[in-house]
Amino acid sequence: TNDACLGMQGVGYAPPMDLSASDLPAETGCSSRRYRRNRSVFSEKQLADLEKWFVAEKYLTASLRVKIASQCGLTEMQVKTWYQNRRMKWKKQMQQQGVVDIPTKAKGRPCKRQRPSAESDNEEH
Repeated sequence: TNDACLGMQGVGYAPPMDLSASDLPAETGCSSRRYRRNRSVFSEKQLADLEKWFVAEKYLTASLRVKIASQCGLTEMQVKTWYQNRRMKWKKQMQQQGVVDIPTKAKGRPCKRQRPSAESDNEEH
């Protein structure tokens, strides 16, 4: 089978038995399709470690991502993706509990609209 064609009909797509990959029409576009990785399956220990880190920090820094990936035996991309998905799950849980003001940015990362104005700078001098 052509690995580039995995995304055509789901994981593990193979052409019908009477056709070989070379018999497929050129317009199938197999070579131009992006390859999609299989879903990662985390071990119970990896999940427990990721959850422990998530309880402590809802947002990753680059150095924390490297540290967690190294400790859990995962790639940085897997850690980043897990964190993004877990944060969305957490936000949905907060909304269901009626929490209105759910933090949406990491601590210490000011929103552009909250930058000090020139007037407030003048008042301090």
